[in-house]
Amino acid sequence: MRKEDLQHNNEVDIRPENLPTEFGLTEKVVVPWLRWQRKEQGVPGGIAFSVVHNGRIAFSGGVGSEDPEAEKPKPMTETTPLGIGSLTKSFTAVMTGQLVEEGSLDVTTRVADIIPEFNSIRNPISSLITVDHLLHHTSGIRRDGNTNHGPDAN
Repeated sequence: MRKEDLQHNNEVDIRPENLPTEFGLTEKVVVPWLRWQRKEQGVPGGIAFSVVHNGRIAFSGGVGSEDPEAEKPKPMTETTPLGIGSLTKSFTAVMTGQLVEEGSLDVTTRVADIIPEFNSIRNPISSLITVDHLLHHTSGIRRDGNTNHGPDAN
């Protein structure tokens, strides 16, 4: 397959079945592929990306927009601030498991014994919450961090 055969509307048609391996991961391949994937997968916003080769960033960029519902959407770039979603939960659980394996932590430990400031939460049961409660989302702490579920709760 020739490179010229892949040209389509100033973009490279790089569906997996059309991708010649000799092109490698270049910007001319990655950016159109991400645009295609965004459309195929129905990603409403944008995608920020970096391609790393031999431990260094080869190139970075973005496709789509930060907020497609904005009156004037800004394009997504490699410097667009993004929320990391729920990724920290996985890392925290793995790290906790490693600490348990090495004997540095017990999941039955009260969080307040590790972080004394945890007792300052406005709920008298906060001093009873264990690491295991946090890992299994059974602590009673709401997403906003407010544990006051009584009649005076905001």
